[in-house]
Amino acid sequence: MKTVVAITSRWNSLRLPGKALKKINGKPLIRHIVDRARQAKVDEVVVATTLNSPSIITYCQNHDIPYYAYQDDENVLGRLVAVADAYGAEIIIYLWGDCPFINPEKIDAGLKYFSISQDYFFDMSQPMAIMKTELLMELNRIHLSRHKMEYIHEYMLKNCVRPVCEINTMEDLKKANAIL
Repeated sequence: MKTVVAITSRWNSLRLPGKALKKINGKPLIRHIVDRARQAKVDEVVVATTLNSPSIITYCQNHDIPYYAYQDDENVLGRLVAVADAYGAEIIIYLWGDCPFINPEKIDAGLKYFSISQDYFFDMSQPMAIMKTELLMELNRIHLSRHKMEYIHEYMLKNCVRPVCEINTMEDLKKANAIL
C-alpha cells in the first residue's frame, strides 16, 4: 500500500503568519518536519499547502520538496483528499505543519500498529494521524461543517473507531506481540 505523509501548512496562520518559513536553528520550520518525516519508512513526503501560500510553494519548488496547493485555506480534509488523489496514496499520514519534533520512529511504530488493527490511528503524544484514503474520501462526501473540515482530527477522534493501546484481551496481547 502506498503510504504518503501529508504535512499541512499554510501561510495565513492566525497566530503566527508565515511560521512555515520561520527559522529554528537556521532552518525553516517546514524543512525540519520534512526532513524528519523522510526518515520514516514511507513512500512519499508532501507539503499540503494552499494557493494562498506562494512563499511556501516557492520554497518547496526551490528545495525539491513535493507539494500540493489546494484552493481553500481552511479545508484540511479537502487538502488531505487532494494529496491522496494526486499522489496515489492508499494510506495518509497527516502531520501538523507547526510541529518540528515529530519522531520518525513513532511514525514507523504507528504504521505498524495501524497495519494490524484500524482504519484510523492517532498518536496523542505527537501530532500525527494515520488513516486509509478510503476513510478520507468517505468523510469528504458527508459535508462536514467548516470547523470540522479544518480540524479533521477532532472529528475523527470523536466519530471513528479509535485504536486500543492497552492490553485487555488475548487479541490485544497478540497485536502487541506483533508490533513489539
